[in-house]
Amino acid sequence: MEMNEMMHKYANSGEWTGTRAQDVSRLTQIFVEEYNANQERLPPLRRDNDEIRRNKISLAFVKNAGGMNRGRKFAVGSTFSLYESDPSGLRDVSYTSSMSTGRSRLAQREETDDEYLARMRATIREEVRRELEATIEERVEQRVVLRFQEYIAQMRAAGLGSSS
Repeated sequence: MEMNEMMHKYANSGEWTGTRAQDVSRLTQIFVEEYNANQERLPPLRRDNDEIRRNKISLAFVKNAGGMNRGRKFAVGSTFSLYESDPSGLRDVSYTSSMSTGRSRLAQREETDDEYLARMRATIREEVRRELEATIEERVEQRVVLRFQEYIAQMRAAGLGSSS
């Protein structure tokens, strides 16, 4: 978001260079506010860690900018990391220019393809686990309420409950 503002706002006036950059910023800010509000509603142990948070916000930015559909490479936060969007998230694809060949080559690879897939599986597994836990908790709560209502109805039928 900071890079978007640096690249698409005039330094003197602070005005956006175009409506598209402004819309991307606005939509991403809305996502961040909604995401933060949803995270605040969760117990601390069920909240996303910083890596997942950054990944989700970066994905929202890419989606709002149209990069997810175009497979673009873009910088996020520093000139040392370059990310590419793919269907399962963002992937660090840092490149440098080779002086001998003039071609781009992978500068330093932080993880192998297998490690990347394992990390993506773990992230998705964690998201599915959280969704299942929330669904189970909701069903338990519904059953407790139903059983309690049945109990109250039985008590009233037996004449043991109060009329309120």
